[in-house]
Amino acid sequence: MAVERILQISIEIMIEIALLLIKFLKLGVPNDEINAFELLKDHLEGIERYKEMKRFRNVLVHRYEGVDNSIVFYNASKNLGDFFKFISEIKNLLQKKQI
Repeated sequence: MAVERILQISIEIMIEIALLLIKFLKLGVPNDEINAFELLKDHLEGIERYKEMKRFRNVLVHRYEGVDNSIVFYNASKNLGDFFKFISEIKNLLQKKQI
């Protein structure tokens, strides 16, 4: 249960950062959170993976069809690199744009 919550919060932080970047880069107003990542596709490489993470966050929050612990474990153990990639991409973007 704690791992699910940590993953959920971590993905929500990614979404918030994406929304802030959209504002700073003046990319318009996203229709939804998935669209927020789409607006950043010209600035970040891992957009498709970040959109998948956002969808996984929905599963965790809304518990669609129950949450399979093996999927939570897989995401927590095998996909942690996605968070580090996101951080790295954001750092690089901020340095390039001098934000």
